[in-house]
Amino acid sequence: MFRVASETVRRLRRTGILLAVAAAMLGTLHWTAGQTDPFQGAEKALTARVAEYVRLRLTDDWVALYAMTAPEQRTAVDLAAFLESYGHGVLKVAKLEPVATSVDAKTQSASVRMNLDAELVPERLPAAFRSGLRQPGEGGLRQESDFELRWKWQDGTWYFAMDQEIVDRAGTMEKSVVPPIGR
Repeated sequence: MFRVASETVRRLRRTGILLAVAAAMLGTLHWTAGQTDPFQGAEKALTARVAEYVRLRLTDDWVALYAMTAPEQRTAVDLAAFLESYGHGVLKVAKLEPVATSVDAKTQSASVRMNLDAELVPERLPAAFRSGLRQPGEGGLRQESDFELRWKWQDGTWYFAMDQEIVDRAGTMEKSVVPPIGR
C-alpha cells in the first residue's frame, strides 16, 4: 500500500510540474498576445507614405510635403526656409518611383532609393543662377537620377528627413519672411 501511494505521489508531481509549465507557457502566450508592437504594420505604412510623397512631388505641393517632415525638423526649419530650399519648382517631375527600400526595425528608420525623371525649369532658378546657365539643346534639361530618401518612424507615423545641411543652416539663420522664388 505504501508503494502504491508513493507511485501516485510521483505521478501527481510529474503531472503537477507539467501543468505548472503549461500554465506558465499559456500565461506568457496570453500576455504577449495582448501586447502591441509599436512597429507592427510599419512597412505597409511606409509604402503608403512613400506613395503620398510621390503624389505630392508630382503635383509640386511643397507645403504638404513640409507637413511630412519630422516634427523636430519643422521646429528647426520653418515653412519659409523649407520652401526656399526645396519648393522653387525648379524641377518639373515627370516620373518618381521607389526602386529599393531598406527598413531597420531596431532604429525604426528606413531608406528608400527613388528614381527621379525631371526637367530643369530655368525660369524658376534665382537670377544669379540663370545668368550662368548654359542652355543645352532639345531635351538637355531633362535628366534621370536616383536619390536616397531617409525616413523615421515616430509615434506611429513615417516622416521623411530633410537634408541635414538645411536643418543646420536654418539654425544659424534668422527666420525668413521672404516668399520663395516662383511662388
